[in-house]
Amino acid sequence: MSDRDGLLDFRPVGLHIESSPELLPRALKIFARVLRAAEERGWSIERREGGILHLVVETVPLALAVMERTEPAPEIRVRPGERRPRIPSGTLKVTLSEGWRYVRVFEGRAGRVEKKLPDLFAKAASLASEIAIREQQTWGRAAGARA
Repeated sequence: MSDRDGLLDFRPVGLHIESSPELLPRALKIFARVLRAAEERGWSIERREGGILHLVVETVPLALAVMERTEPAPEIRVRPGERRPRIPSGTLKVTLSEGWRYVRVFEGRAGRVEKKLPDLFAKAASLASEIAIREQQTWGRAAGARA
């Protein structure tokens, strides 16, 4: 359950959590906190696509991921075209995604992700609304083309 960058990867058991052993307890707490907050908002939680948990916001399933960011390993040289090894950075990001569309918060100068979760939820609601409107428009055009 470890990836090539030294992170523990829990996707095989249905939790999209990628973290170093040092940050794992915090990553798990954040994951649980997001799930609790989603339920408080009336969003349902479903297991989809390979068993990964999704939050369903306005009928739109958004995959939940809590991941530790990585950075290039210092002083390691590789040949052109080869992947440079990466190491855990000690900072987390939380992402809610549907295909290529996503919203996320990450740690930086503005603070830890725990303080940014309300912003993540607002962005998720906006994204889900936008996706739902586009899907309705697409289905409306398809129905009109058939008529």
